[in-house]
Amino acid sequence: MFPDTPHPPTRPTLDTRNTLFASLSKNLEEARVAIRKHHQTTQKKLKTMGFENKHPAYDEVRTFHVSKHSLTAFQQIQKLHSKHIDEMEQQLQRVKKHLGAK
Repeated sequence: MFPDTPHPPTRPTLDTRNTLFASLSKNLEEARVAIRKHHQTTQKKLKTMGFENKHPAYDEVRTFHVSKHSLTAFQQIQKLHSKHIDEMEQQLQRVKKHLGAK
């Protein structure tokens, strides 16, 4: 009478979910290391290009008011670095919640 309906896939076991989460965590750590290495090489390249890790106005006049929106190249790179690390961490937490892993 009824056509054969496919059965929904079974939910993975707890061990399978924990193994998957451990694998994802390892991949995330490898990505973090790659981002840190890229961050370090970028800083070295900026130094060789003549950029310094301070705002140029500090050298000219110590009392010069620097806007909080004016960032040095190093600060911009650090901000992007932190943003990407935080995004990956949030994704991992979502996956952990979805999988119900420990």
